[in-house]
Amino acid sequence: MALTDDYASDKTTSGYIQAGGQTSATFEQSRDADWFRVTLAANTYYTFQLEATGLAVSPAYLSLDLYSSQGSYFSSAASSYTSSGITSTFKSVAAGDYYISAGMSYYSGTASQAYTVKSSAGVADAVGDTMQTASAMVLGVQQSGVFEGPSDIDVYKLTLEQGVSYSVKQSWVTAGGSYTSLNVTNASGQSVSLSSGSSDGYTFSAAASGVYYISTRGGSNSGEAPKYNLLAAAAADDYKAAVAGAGALVVGGSTKGRLEVGGDRDWYAVTLKADSVYWFTAKADPASTGTGYSSGNAQLKVLDSAGQVMASINGSNNQAVLQFIPTKAGTYYFEVGDGYGTTGNYVASASIGQRDDYGNTMATAASVAVGTAVRGKLELSNDADMFKVAVTAGSTYVVELTADNSVNSPDLSLSGQTASGSYGSLVSYSKAGAAEYRVFTANATGDFYLTVANSNSYGTSGYTLNVSTPAVDDAAASTGTTRLLSTGTKLFGALDYIGDVDWIKVKLAAGNKYAFVLEGQANGQGTLDLANVGLSMAAGPTGYYYGLNSMSGIAGKGYTFTAETSGDYYLAVSPGTYSTTAGTGTYALNAYNLSGDTALPALVSFAPGNGSTGASLTGNITLTFNEMVRIGDGNIRLIDSIGNVVESFYSYGSDARLQINGNVVTINPTANLQASTKYTLEIPAGSLLDYAGNKFLADSVYNFTTLNTVAQGGSGNDLLTGIGTNVRLAGGDGIDTVVYGSSWGSYTISVGATETKVWYRSGGSVGTGDVLSGVERLQFSDRNVALDVDGHGGQAYRLYQAAFNRAPDKAGLGFWMSHLDNDMTLSSVAQAFLESTEFQVRYGTLSNEAFVNSLYTNVLHRAGEAAGVAHWVGKLEQGVARADVLMGFSESGENATEILKVIGNGFEYTPYG
Repeated sequence: MALTDDYASDKTTSGYIQAGGQTSATFEQSRDADWFRVTLAANTYYTFQLEATGLAVSPAYLSLDLYSSQGSYFSSAASSYTSSGITSTFKSVAAGDYYISAGMSYYSGTASQAYTVKSSAGVADAVGDTMQTASAMVLGVQQSGVFEGPSDIDVYKLTLEQGVSYSVKQSWVTAGGSYTSLNVTNASGQSVSLSSGSSDGYTFSAAASGVYYISTRGGSNSGEAPKYNLLAAAAADDYKAAVAGAGALVVGGSTKGRLEVGGDRDWYAVTLKADSVYWFTAKADPASTGTGYSSGNAQLKVLDSAGQVMASINGSNNQAVLQFIPTKAGTYYFEVGDGYGTTGNYVASASIGQRDDYGNTMATAASVAVGTAVRGKLELSNDADMFKVAVTAGSTYVVELTADNSVNSPDLSLSGQTASGSYGSLVSYSKAGAAEYRVFTANATGDFYLTVANSNSYGTSGYTLNVSTPAVDDAAASTGTTRLLSTGTKLFGALDYIGDVDWIKVKLAAGNKYAFVLEGQANGQGTLDLANVGLSMAAGPTGYYYGLNSMSGIAGKGYTFTAETSGDYYLAVSPGTYSTTAGTGTYALNAYNLSGDTALPALVSFAPGNGSTGASLTGNITLTFNEMVRIGDGNIRLIDSIGNVVESFYSYGSDARLQINGNVVTINPTANLQASTKYTLEIPAGSLLDYAGNKFLADSVYNFTTLNTVAQGGSGNDLLTGIGTNVRLAGGDGIDTVVYGSSWGSYTISVGATETKVWYRSGGSVGTGDVLSGVERLQFSDRNVALDVDGHGGQAYRLYQAAFNRAPDKAGLGFWMSHLDNDMTLSSVAQAFLESTEFQVRYGTLSNEAFVNSLYTNVLHRAGEAAGVAHWVGKLEQGVARADVLMGFSESGENATEILKVIGNGFEYTPYG
């Protein structure tokens, strides 16, 4: 059965409610809406309430909406819910009939829902909310107002003067009053930037004379309508930002000023000549304690008499310098303002500036010939100088920028672009002494533009810009390279200068997998440190860049690559950009075709020999294969005769004890091996692979037995066993070593004139200890100690100290001790030291007298006496080699006495070989 609706939901309704009155009705069904005509006054706030007695659903399903007589929808100024209804406030526009719609969107019951709609009498909005309906207010006179409704906007208008600073402050008469926003606009409706935070409220400076509008917006008005006071007044200001009221400034002089409030702008009239360079600043007044102007967003401008901005800059006021070159003489105005609204005392100054040496556009760019240098200066922190260089496609260029006479820590920067404005590929590297060091290869022939600038907002600097082509370059960084690498071969190359990139052509077949291995200093295949050097596939038959897959487990850097198409590919050997160690040096590059390789790697030799005896206690274990190998999965282990794992050598990460160089695997145990002991090297299947990934499958383990010891030494180099508890051992002739089974920290060593004592310390008891005579070396499980301070060990130590003025490194000391033990003369070692890079860097090229004086300083740490210097200079002039003179200082009684204080109780070294 159809239900009867009491009121229609459109303008045909018979429902009516009087402003200030009420009416009752019923929601006969779900989603029912009833409209009531209501006559409202213009620009007035009305509040309507819908109350539903015994409401069975949430009041959120209730609604109150307002429509005009034409059916236009009005948004409510505010709405809220009670437990049984909803309250909404609306603001009318014009006087006339409106329609209030009461609705219920949902309820689950079948019974009807009675309700009552009430209307307030209305509160007229006394102040309009638009520029057209704004109320006039008087500058300097407090204006009272009321926010009659929620989010009420009151707009006031007043006339302001150009260049004058003003404040706008709002206060509250009603307790708890608050407003959400305050805004100032000009006659065109454009917002004026306001500064806040001062006791004056908001402050600003009028950009032009005329009518301005202040709008303030209220909050939700949950209680009594908030009452407020609004005051707009001229702020304290020393100078106006206008011709009338501007201060005066003389070129070459300065004047003090103050930004009194946020948004303040001060003008200074200054007379300038045409085509002269002028610099303007506004730095903090040093005499103003605590009130000096300091800001990171000072806004400095020069304007003509018509107020047109001729030049401007913003930044730190203590760094910013505004440059202006007038095209005609006359009076101009220097403006001091602040983008952050910062206030404080400042000193405005105008001076004759330095004319810019180079322009900053392509049209004014200065030419720089390749192979020459140009000197310039950034006269201001924001200066930029542009240069152009004629380049040839495919050629590589080095651009080096150095700073000189820098002031206040500038940060020189260098950028490049082509004539079409495209930024060039200037690759950055680090070079000692250079502010910028860039390398690029030209893609096209023509002019290339370089810009020198300052990345900081402060500081100035002179500079030298040098553009050159590399003096030596063995391989071009383009497809024009002449270097060709065939698979199965090795190519030697060099990075000849910092930033050098070598392209190397390889011919590859579609579907084949290849390996490329880059080797350098660590592999003994050149002088290049590969730490910051990489290998990439720069181009291929289609011209695109191709990624390489990293191949781990080898010395050097290895990569694999599968060719998609047949043709020419280009490998690039390049240093890391921005690297501080992007050095130079020689390298080797290997190429291997891995396709079809299914043969397992085979061991060719094992050292010490499998099943051999007499193996060194400190030597390495070396495995040589029939092809190149790399580390796979699984740890290689060294096991002693009773099954203890002496050491595990890791197949993952970086293990310095396990090194692979091509087809040779070198294992260097950290611990010294024990004498007369059988050791087994266990190599799990797959722990070593060839480059194609085929596993080394060891069909057996490899073993060896170390040297036997003797009870007492003889005429040769003997190995003896010590225990540290009352054993007397004599080494006899030769280089004799006593082996101890525990770590160095378990023993105490005391070196005497003819004998050495070694005590084993355990549980606090040291016993009487071993007594050693004629013994040159001691070996513990974790280190080696030399006792022969008067023999080869002491000679090597003293020579190191004499040549390099430093303690020797343990590995280097062991290396040269080994050479002396094997009959190399001390003079020959001294000559090798003289030829070393370290010695050359320390001493350089010196005259005989300077060389002798340097030895006195570095070896004996004193100035040479006249007779001594004359003696050694005379020897050199008679033909005595410098190596022999170095040796003479090293073995002098004076040096030996000093070094004995350091090594007298033995010294540590790392055995060689």
